[in-house]
This record gives sequence, structure tokens and C-alpha cells, in this order.
Amino acid sequence: MDATRNNLSEAFRGEDGGQYGKLLRQWDDQCAVIQKNLEGMVEALNLSMKQHQQTQASAGEAISRAAASQNAIFQQLNPS
Repeated sequence: MDATRNNLSEAFRGEDGGQYGKLLRQWDDQCAVIQKNLEGMVEALNLSMKQHQQTQASAGEAISRAAASQNAIFQQLNPS
């Protein structure tokens, strides 16, 4: 972006070149904000994924414990 702005400032030395350079600076600033927001979103999604994996693991463990308990109860009721 800076290189483009510098090239334009050399080619367009008038008011139009200055306005275009200002516009490019605004776009660059806006891109920086978007990039920061996207990085925050990636961090939030990564955290959400980790929490989901922990929840899945915890649920899997609870199901395994319940299945083991159910099997033990069934064996007591049906001692064949």
C-alpha cells in the first residue's frame, strides 16, 4: 500500500494525487482494523473449539461411566 501511495505521489503531484493518497491511507487503516478483528475472531473460535473438545471428552467419559454402571447393575439382576 505504501509503495502504491508513493508511486502515485510521484506521478500525481496535484490535489487529486493527495486525495488519492489520503484515501489509500484510510483504506490501509481500515484494513488494519479488519485484520485485528479477524485475529480476535480466530482466537475466539480456537477457544470455542478447545472448550467444545473438552465438553465432548467429558460427555464421552460420563457415557462410559454410565455404561459401566448399567452393565454392573444388569449383571447383578441377571447372574446367569
